[in-house]
Amino acid sequence: MRKIRKRIAFIAIGLLLCVIAIASVHRTVKVVFKGGGAAELKPASLLASIFGAKCVIAIESISGKKATIDLLQDRFNGPLTVVATTNENIFLCIYNYDVDIQILRIDLTQKFHTLQTGDFLLGTVLESTCKVDRVKRGDSNDWNTAVAGLKQMTSKEYKQEATGLDLGLFRIQTNQGRLLASLRNFGDQGIYPDDSVVSLSSK
Repeated sequence: MRKIRKRIAFIAIGLLLCVIAIASVHRTVKVVFKGGGAAELKPASLLASIFGAKCVIAIESISGKKATIDLLQDRFNGPLTVVATTNENIFLCIYNYDVDIQILRIDLTQKFHTLQTGDFLLGTVLESTCKVDRVKRGDSNDWNTAVAGLKQMTSKEYKQEATGLDLGLFRIQTNQGRLLASLRNFGDQGIYPDDSVVSLSSK
């Protein structure tokens, strides 16, 4: 009986250590843009994100301009991926914002402005070396660009270039099709201050 109890205790300890090891995993996600340049997303581990952490995004444009952005990552919030725009120095970060999807516009040519009380991004953008803005509903060009960028990713590319719940051997990711549908509906958002209701193109 004592031997059985010892075995059970060893198994329980082993399982606990496995869970801790899995929860501590964090791997860099690299996005290579077809027009040149790349972004690296370094999400926090599952264990760290439970208590509130950050995902570090490092971006380099085709011309060599660089920026680093630290975004909040916790159980409900965090960046999913980054897509390029027609401007080599402007990128769009698709961000899971608890109850909806937001798009953050990253401009490598401008300096970060200090966020004031009441700013939507306060608490989401923790630190940045360049300008970051929330894309409003009225900015339909950016929403269409995000849709197009995500749509042109193959399922293999999406698995490689999107973050997710890292369980060691694989990541549990937001479904690409559902994410596309959400983006076409402005991230399933309600109306935020300064937003206007417009419709996206069907492409």
